Amino acid sequence: MTPALRIPGLLFLATGALACGQDADGRGVTSRAEAERGAWEASAARLLCARPRQDFGQVWEGARLEHRFEFEVRGEEPLVVQKVRSDCGCTVASLQAIQGDQVRPVEEGDPIAPGTRLVMPVTYNTQDKAGSSLREIQIFGNLPGGMTSVTLEAEVRPWLQAKVDGTLLDRPLSAGRIDVREAGQVQFDVEGVGDRAFQLRATGEGVPPAVQVRLSPRRADGEGRSRAWSVEVVLGPGLPEGQRTYPIYLVTDRVNPDDAAGDFFRLSPHVHVEVVGPVAVSPAIHNFGALDGESLTSRTFRLTGYDPSFTLAEPRVSLLEMTSDEPSPLARTATITSRPIPSLNAWDVEVLFDGLAPEVQGRVLARLMIETGHPEKPRIDAKITGFRLGPPGDDAAIQRPLGDRSPGPR
Repeated sequence: MTPALRIPGLLFLATGALACGQDADGRGVTSRAEAERGAWEASAARLLCARPRQDFGQVWEGARLEHRFEFEVRGEEPLVVQKVRSDCGCTVASLQAIQGDQVRPVEEGDPIAPGTRLVMPVTYNTQDKAGSSLREIQIFGNLPGGMTSVTLEAEVRPWLQAKVDGTLLDRPLSAGRIDVREAGQVQFDVEGVGDRAFQLRATGEGVPPAVQVRLSPRRADGEGRSRAWSVEVVLGPGLPEGQRTYPIYLVTDRVNPDDAAGDFFRLSPHVHVEVVGPVAVSPAIHNFGALDGESLTSRTFRLTGYDPSFTLAEPRVSLLEMTSDEPSPLARTATITSRPIPSLNAWDVEVLFDGLAPEVQGRVLARLMIETGHPEKPRIDAKITGFRLGPPGDDAAIQRPLGDRSPGPR
């Protein structure tokens, strides 16, 4: 090999040696970086907790468990807490600083001096939990690793159980599809664990007046208590149209001994129903996601007639503004096609966009108005949402509708 051919190889090896471990003085770059990081970690704020795990052991379901974690700020730098987050809405925590005889909430971004004692009261609601349950509360800030955490643990046992034909009810009980003018019903049993009888009542919380709950004891004693109850839920008439799920809050007269506030044993099974009028459209909202203004994009709505005395003809469909009957700019590039569904009193309505008009920018929002011809419900609306992408590479031009969680462009 000639010297001229060796030179690039030598330059490459020399450059590689510098990049992989040595600076111009021959010292190890990696070692120095590790040393600098070690020095930072030695001086960085730390949050120490002598007992970062609380095990409550076996508890009855529905108990609200309370615990107070204690911390001390260590290190040379002040602690700056960015946020406190639990892994479940059933767990509520707040971080507080102790200063002499005073206790104050820790605000986001407040510097907390080394040596300060902190406390974090935590409440864990075990309602609708079962079996081994582990909850984590995370504290984010200028800590090594960016965060630290504490945990709660409990073995949750049910005191009340909802059953259908002897099978444990572990999901919403479906009443199927009902006409808005009619009523549907579901029935289930509530049984207590053990041999203690109890009274049972429905609180009525979280349900409209058109949902009625009727309770019947299986074998009541002289005080009206029973170890098992029959529950009938009547839904309608007059419920709003759409897919509806209602909680049925039931409360006994027996105190949960594990509850921090001494509350009663409770149960909250859910019932689900689809309420339809003479004509319905599904879905009620279609999200077209990210639109680049040039591609073909389509979605399909289904119009269904539930009135056996009325046959749907081909519907007239318009794309309108949300707050008026003015045509939407989306209509300029939209093609709407209706197709009958064999053996069903239904039509599929496809909305296809061949690009977007120039004035459609940012958030996309329009109303699909369908004329059904039914005397009781001559028109029905659905909603179209989405967002138009900005020019390629212009991430700032992306505007999303509120609540939209679809991924942006990659």
